[in-house]
Amino acid sequence: MAEHLGKRLSLVTSGARILTPIYRLLHEAGFALRVPRPVHRKAERKAQEAFKRGSGGRWRRPGPRGAG
Repeated sequence: MAEHLGKRLSLVTSGARILTPIYRLLHEAGFALRVPRPVHRKAERKAQEAFKRGSGGRWRRPGPRGAG
């Protein structure tokens, strides 16, 4: 499978340098683009953590089937 993917990638990259076909080939091979969730540039991480700690767990969902 790696040889097949390598041959197809070399064909795609030998012509125009377009990323879309490369992403498509990787997706067909079972790979997926994974990126971290975006963070707002003005977000205050310390304030968010303090809010989570101070809320006493009220913001959390109950366990499976409503158990505690």
